[in-house]
Amino acid sequence: MPVRESCLSRRPLALPILLPLLLSSLLSAGLSACSKPAPPAPEVRPVRTLTLAAAAVGSSADFSGDVRPRYESRLGFRVGGKISARKVDVGSVVTRGTVLMQLDPQDLRLGQAQAQAALRAAETTSELAQAELKRYQGLRAQNFVSQAVLDEKVAAARSSQATVESSRAVLREQSNQAGYANLVSDTDGVVTAIDAEVGQVVAAGTPVVRVARTDEKEVVIGVPEDQVEALRKVSEVKVKLWADPNASISGRIREVSPMADPATRTYTVKVAMPAREDVRLGMTAVVQLLHRAAGPNASQLRVPTSALYQDKGVTSVWVVDDGVARLRPVQVGGVAGNDVVLAGGVQAGQVVVTAGVNLLRDGQRVKILTADVARRADAEAEAAGKPDAHDGKGSRTGDGAEHGAEHGSGAGAHGGQAALGAPPAGPVVPPAAAAPGAAPVAVPAVAAAVAGAAAAGVGAAVLAKAPAPEPAHAAAKPERKAARKESRKEAKKEAKKKSGEHARKRTDKTASKTAAAHGRKHAGAGAAK
Repeated sequence: MPVRESCLSRRPLALPILLPLLLSSLLSAGLSACSKPAPPAPEVRPVRTLTLAAAAVGSSADFSGDVRPRYESRLGFRVGGKISARKVDVGSVVTRGTVLMQLDPQDLRLGQAQAQAALRAAETTSELAQAELKRYQGLRAQNFVSQAVLDEKVAAARSSQATVESSRAVLREQSNQAGYANLVSDTDGVVTAIDAEVGQVVAAGTPVVRVARTDEKEVVIGVPEDQVEALRKVSEVKVKLWADPNASISGRIREVSPMADPATRTYTVKVAMPAREDVRLGMTAVVQLLHRAAGPNASQLRVPTSALYQDKGVTSVWVVDDGVARLRPVQVGGVAGNDVVLAGGVQAGQVVVTAGVNLLRDGQRVKILTADVARRADAEAEAAGKPDAHDGKGSRTGDGAEHGAEHGSGAGAHGGQAALGAPPAGPVVPPAAAAPGAAPVAVPAVAAAVAGAAAAGVGAAVLAKAPAPEPAHAAAKPERKAARKESRKEAKKEAKKKSGEHARKRTDKTASKTAAAHGRKHAGAGAAK
């Protein structure tokens, strides 16, 4: 009895010892499961870069224009009339003397015939005057007429001769007028425009055809008024055609208009270029006016405008050093074409970011894109660096769900099932002691209840972050709907089948009645015979 009493007196002492141990183990497990995930790896952003190199810098300007002929004639008829024929089209290559257009020559020929008749009349009058002069000269020698009469005959002969010469000139003029009915080209070239068509009546001198010479060509551009004075400092002129942008043709400024165009308010500048077969009239060209810098500042650093970063009025660039982007303030020295000249802040040989400057942070690690990857769109590189705002929340929710499930299936099953809304599944048996050789210790129902309540608190706190599970009736609703749909289909099939069988039975019954009536009719007829 004393021994039994001592054992019984020691058994209640296990409860206050095991409860703190069990609660501490459950709380430590819950806290370890609910701990925050590890911080993400530092972001590495892809960028495009450029290695700075000193180059000769000078002011330059590009102007677009078109190729035009230096000499272009607007030809017209020298007489008026109605156009009867057109011999060329736009783009036709002509030579000197080629007939371009023709007028109706009827009126011109009538004038020529009139002049010929007038000439013949004048010649007849002149011959008569000469004959009379000879007769009166003989009479004067015999002193039969006075000197005054002889002088009149001399004057009449001279007048008739002058009339003959005048008639000959009129005939030549009318002959030329008849020849002017054909419009011919006075130079070798190409037809660039036609301003009149067949059937149109034109006056003398009205331009009807444009012929341009192809031996000399030039590019016509428009220069704004603030850059006209800079033309005096131009040291080199280059012409690039849109058809072949890789080829550069040397040119020279031939003419600068003294007045601005009233429509565009620009000054017309004509740039002469050597004759080339591949340069055609009307081609689009870009004239680059270069002014080479001289002196110690002739070589400077240039970067594209996309490399500049503006922040609070300070212009800076991102310099990549050992894979890390650093912000460096710079001084802008001017503009050279599409690039910006840097007067200070960076040195030759440094790597400067040229794309994605607004998405970087000072000290951020970057990845330099290769030549192939650099040709991709900037949006792709920008989208690759954006983190998902819901990744962290989703991971924490998943951890909470796993933690709640773990507590629900572990020692705190009562608490986990209570949090999930399910009834308890019976008493809970705590796990065995950590020591491998230790014997299992029985825990009273009160200890199990306390442990379950603690686990329920932890599980409810964790599962509060996870979304509520969908009710069972909501999950089973689509299945019930599909089952009702299938049952309606089966009912319709059975109804169709029954209606078909009923119709066949009615048909058979009607046929049997008809056959029986026909048999009775024939039987009655035979009996009568």
